[in-house]
Amino acid sequence: MLTFPPKNTEFAFLSREQFFDCIFKNAPSAQIIFDGKGFVCYSQAFYEMLGYIEEELNNRKITDLIYEQDRLLWTDNINQSITNKGDKRKFQCRFLMKEGTVLYCEVYLSAFGCDNQNVPDSFIHAAIVDKTEEKKATDKLKDQLDFFTSFIDYSRDLIFYKDDKFRHVFVNKKLAEFYGKTSNEIIGKNNYELMNEKNARKCRSSDV
Repeated sequence: MLTFPPKNTEFAFLSREQFFDCIFKNAPSAQIIFDGKGFVCYSQAFYEMLGYIEEELNNRKITDLIYEQDRLLWTDNINQSITNKGDKRKFQCRFLMKEGTVLYCEVYLSAFGCDNQNVPDSFIHAAIVDKTEEKKATDKLKDQLDFFTSFIDYSRDLIFYKDDKFRHVFVNKKLAEFYGKTSNEIIGKNNYELMNEKNARKCRSSDV
């Protein structure tokens, strides 16, 4: 909850907008506050993250900066937070840099003022974390894993991995065909759950 300073402090001369600006302008993270009319204030880290200078965001709608396919998601989370009186929302959302590059971000959003009858419109605060490089690394790792899995799957050999309790954690297609089951039906099970005891003992002895 945002608390404004009492009137007898040195901050009493500040307007609501100036007070927001004092808090957020030099925030080290990308943060914004906006209402139904547009931006109230935003941190330097926010407009620099998107490749803008401060003046370029004046009179811009926040939705102009969001990837088109994610605008409904953005609006839905705002409405949910307002409806639930400041419910904190966390979700993935893509933003557009000035030159068109898409940033993959994690958003922490909440409304305030929505339970105060003296405030005609709710304010929305959002902290935005750029996860683009993290996503690129994850995607690269996934591509490598998919390539490895595809290579193993098309091998003629029966290939599998087990954990320290002899449960299958990976099987290729050839082994799944051997058991006459799908991979999902084999994962997490040991040999005793997949074959008769005599054959299971043979497999166990070869595992140790």
